[in-house]
Amino acid sequence: MATTYQRLHTGLRRANRRNEWKSDGQLVAAIRKTGHADFRIAGVVLSEEAVERLVRLMVELGLLSRSAGGQLTVPAGSKVALQSASRFQRKVQMGVHGHLENRGLSIDDILRAIGGIAFPEIPDAEAIHVALYEGVAESDQKVTVNGLRRLLYLYAAAGGIDRKVRVHYQGQ
Repeated sequence: MATTYQRLHTGLRRANRRNEWKSDGQLVAAIRKTGHADFRIAGVVLSEEAVERLVRLMVELGLLSRSAGGQLTVPAGSKVALQSASRFQRKVQMGVHGHLENRGLSIDDILRAIGGIAFPEIPDAEAIHVALYEGVAESDQKVTVNGLRRLLYLYAAAGGIDRKVRVHYQGQ
């Protein structure tokens, strides 16, 4: 199964085949129509809603640009990013930085939060979110726990931060 990071890359490559997409729906349909393995789970093409979320994420990260009329284009920086894996990594890192900054956070804020989390707590998305927003009303929090988890994953997949994964086993 493909990761969100891989789907971003594959989706951007598909978007780059045209100069302009008239709407999100047009690009979503084109991505789904390819039937690419990155957009399948257990042989079934991802739902329209799932691909729509990916397209919105691509816009939020600056991988795609949306005009006032709703048309989507691949900006020059994203076209360059498709030339190599390292350029794509850097573009995603920059996109995560920008996305966080638009919400009043920075990678430095996250690193400070991580540094302030002491054992027995672990610096997972939930603990980092609590550290970032301690004492802040939920309605004033600019990034949800799930949003932060997704951004941290993408930043790690792009080589911006280390990500440690624990495996847990249990009996049957």
